[in-house]
Amino acid sequence: MKKVFCLVMFGMIMSPGFSQTNSQKPATSVLIGKSRIYFHRQGAGNPAVVFVSGMAHDHTTWKSVQDSISVKTLTVSYDRAGLGKSEYHGEGKNITAMATELNELLSKIAIPSPFILVGHSLGCQIIKKYASLYPKQIKGLVFVDPGYDENLLKSRIPDSLWQKRNEMIKKYQMEFNDAQEAENKMRNESCEEADKITQLPNVLVVLLTATMVTGFPASAMEQKLKKERHLSWLKTIPGAKHILVNTSWHYIHTDAPAEVVKAIETLIAK
Repeated sequence: MKKVFCLVMFGMIMSPGFSQTNSQKPATSVLIGKSRIYFHRQGAGNPAVVFVSGMAHDHTTWKSVQDSISVKTLTVSYDRAGLGKSEYHGEGKNITAMATELNELLSKIAIPSPFILVGHSLGCQIIKKYASLYPKQIKGLVFVDPGYDENLLKSRIPDSLWQKRNEMIKKYQMEFNDAQEAENKMRNESCEEADKITQLPNVLVVLLTATMVTGFPASAMEQKLKKERHLSWLKTIPGAKHILVNTSWHYIHTDAPAEVVKAIETLIAK
């Protein structure tokens, strides 16, 4: 799958669309509010593992990891409103709204709790909010390279480097649909809100940090800042396991899927 630099820490862009379900086949979407939300259920068993994608990603970004984990237990991936195969009617894109959307989805498709939530990038902010809202539903959390408030990066690098970075992003960035644009506009606020969450359920947590430095403008500073933010999260999560992944720059679940699979398997076994 082609990666695009919509944001160094957040983006892979997927084309919007929606497929009608066939009444003769298992349901693949449910109505939440005004929109039908697509989900992909695979495997069987407990605890269920639920995958939450980064900004502008659809559920297919998890294919390799989901295929591996579904051999052991029930897995669910999905498309947030307006992404992938899900409809969009202006649903909110703050992390509370997105966590609530996920809760309604899991309730409607009867996913048994407690379950393991696995998030990538912006998905980490969403599952952190989810865990704070619905702590009794959580068995474990896997944070895959959480994103960060990019205003912090802007304040640390020269204006010329920030401009060069933005020019590179525009060069590779595909056009957003309305839902992607809404997530994009809220990205820094979402990170700031998630950073303030310091009370999580007493469950097993694994946080994976990608450490590879690329030739993208400000990459080294981004990696340093990102690691600082991850360590800040870990200080508020007693007993959390921190894994550094030097073979990936951000997309650990596609660059080094075995690392994510191992982290999830650790939580399943507990």
